[in-house]
Amino acid sequence: MNKTSIFIILFLAISNFINAQKNLPIYILIGQSNAAGNGSVSDLSPDSELLNHLETNHFIYSLCTENSLDDIALLQHGVNGTNSCNNDKFGVESGISFLNRDKEIGFIKYAIGGRTLAQRPDRTDWNTASEEIFSDFVLFLERGLARYRDANFAPEVCTVIWIQGESDAQRDTFAQPYLENLNLLVESTNNYLMDFGASDTPKWIFGGLQTDSLWVLNPNGGYEYADSINHALKTVADTMDYIFHDTRHFDYSYLDRVHYSADALFLYGQDLNVYYNCADDEVAVSNPRASQIICFPNPGQGFVTVEWGLAYGPEVEIILQSMDGKIIRRQIFFNPANQQITLKNLLPGVYVVTLITDQGRLTKKIVIL
Repeated sequence: MNKTSIFIILFLAISNFINAQKNLPIYILIGQSNAAGNGSVSDLSPDSELLNHLETNHFIYSLCTENSLDDIALLQHGVNGTNSCNNDKFGVESGISFLNRDKEIGFIKYAIGGRTLAQRPDRTDWNTASEEIFSDFVLFLERGLARYRDANFAPEVCTVIWIQGESDAQRDTFAQPYLENLNLLVESTNNYLMDFGASDTPKWIFGGLQTDSLWVLNPNGGYEYADSINHALKTVADTMDYIFHDTRHFDYSYLDRVHYSADALFLYGQDLNVYYNCADDEVAVSNPRASQIICFPNPGQGFVTVEWGLAYGPEVEIILQSMDGKIIRRQIFFNPANQQITLKNLLPGVYVVTLITDQGRLTKKIVIL
């Protein structure tokens, strides 16, 4: 082999190495307004870790980026992005990006507020048969994957996060068509992803609906059938081993009784990511909030369920106190990770639940209606 041939072979090898596309795990975020997110950096708590989250090099392709890839960290801080949306608005991708800040990941987000899945005659619908939104989503998804390839990535969709259902929770009769259409949505999306080059069926994460009084008492109509939609989400998830359903009742803060606040969206993204870490191809085995105490329903009446992480020892003591420190209930429990406490015969007001474990003391305020 002469020197010229060797040079050509080396040149081609180096060129192929330089031009090789890098594998990039992709999260797809779809749904309605809480999937889109209305978080703003200016609304974050002063001690939020997201305030210093500027050097990620994680990209997002969304309705707000006008067919281009934008850096998430800069976009949520309003530094770049020429689009029709507010540059600094973000959703759960903020928390997912933060947890994976030392890895390379990408996002494709297609979320529009006020849309339904149960074929409500007064709303634009995600139902695959209607093609009102779904057909546009499929085209958007194809363009988004193409943009990543243009940027010299080899995108591989490994997780689809569905955050939607509030608009379908206003009537009990919507639950059954919601369930049927959700099955079709998952199946159709997976089929299109395979057509677009996916090597495997992605994991899905269904965001569960909050069922506390902030939803029920919403002045815009109320979502009192959130439990029915949660049941539909659980039913679909139970039939497919690649779907996780977020069944936890977290006390997320709200922006306007319907939409999650900036801090809540940042936290929600971290909580969802723990079900399945797309970047590591790793299924979670631990409680993402093992260091916290959760009380639901809150506000509530009649009873409250106290939930804690399994990381604590086998023996816990729960104390219910009034705001002036008076002990109302006190009981020791062994092994369970949750326990119901009766609230009967208690006056409406604010009370404090204290959990005492071998690792310390945790407190939570609850409201009795």
